Amino acid sequence: MSLIRYFVDQPLPSVAFQVSSAYLSGILVSPKERKIKNHFICPLDKGVVLPSFNQSNIRDLPLLERRMKESLAKFRFSERKIACLIPEPSIKAFVFSFESLPARRKEQAELIRFRVKKHVPLLPEDSVLTFARGYSAGSTKVLAAVARRIPSSKSQH
Repeated sequence: MSLIRYFVDQPLPSVAFQVSSAYLSGILVSPKERKIKNHFICPLDKGVVLPSFNQSNIRDLPLLERRMKESLAKFRFSERKIACLIPEPSIKAFVFSFESLPARRKEQAELIRFRVKKHVPLLPEDSVLTFARGYSAGSTKVLAAVARRIPSSKSQH
């Protein structure tokens, strides 16, 4: 399976949020018609979200959670999956080529994290790695993304 097909063939969630430093916005899409059924744009107070890879992005998690819950309640949907787009400076993405990868996922993750650290030497300890494999031109391609772990609102009290 190619990387392009991996992303194209994925089922899309019917709800998507976008978080920026100034706004929280979202759409509700009808899965059958693939048309927007509802949307919202909610201004955020200055300083609630600050896009950064090296520092904490969410400065007021309880407020952001409350705004997201209020907005979701307006949509009245039953699906459990939603997509959340975060500010670009908050995540680092890479495409790596490998001749081969270890069979075990844990070993793959260690090797990919090693490659990421070559590009981001001061990778924060709380960073989270996710990746997807594909094949192209006779080699294994890996799309890897690294982001900071989002603390739960319970851990901020």
